Amino acid sequence: MKRKQEIFVVVLLDIVSVGVSYLAYYWFRVSSGWVSYPIEPELWLPLAAICCYWFVWFLFFGLYRSWYGQSRLDEILTLFRTTLLGALVLFFLIFVDDTATESQTNSRLLILVYWLLTFSFVTLGRMFVRAIQKQLLLAGVGARNAIIVGWSEKAFQLYDMVQKYPALGYRVV
Repeated sequence: MKRKQEIFVVVLLDIVSVGVSYLAYYWFRVSSGWVSYPIEPELWLPLAAICCYWFVWFLFFGLYRSWYGQSRLDEILTLFRTTLLGALVLFFLIFVDDTATESQTNSRLLILVYWLLTFSFVTLGRMFVRAIQKQLLLAGVGARNAIIVGWSEKAFQLYDMVQKYPALGYRVV
């Protein structure tokens, strides 16, 4: 994929993933019966605000940079840290607002559920995109041209490694 296409797909998938995780969280919080609410909270305005929040948060933490050179585990760990910190920030902002308006706080389990849902859906979306990108690289689509300078044993080893692992995304010219 071209860089702009990759960013567009990842941003779009992140927004959809965050939206789906918020809808699942909303169902758990409001419709499941685990937490009682005297008045049903608004759905669509907070959903839009949450999607914007996570987009800015992911952008700030560099989650829309190039995929080359990152392993899936590195990306999962980065998503883990970023979503955990982002969920904690949201929790404290909501907690401060609840104490200022003297609103009753029902359950601290909600923040854990929200974080798990957000982390899970965003990670699944990202891994889906990375699996497609890997298949494209294995087929030779999107591989970058590379030149090996030198004529030593290490140069031949590097050439063999690049030929053996086409998922690295390089094509020696």
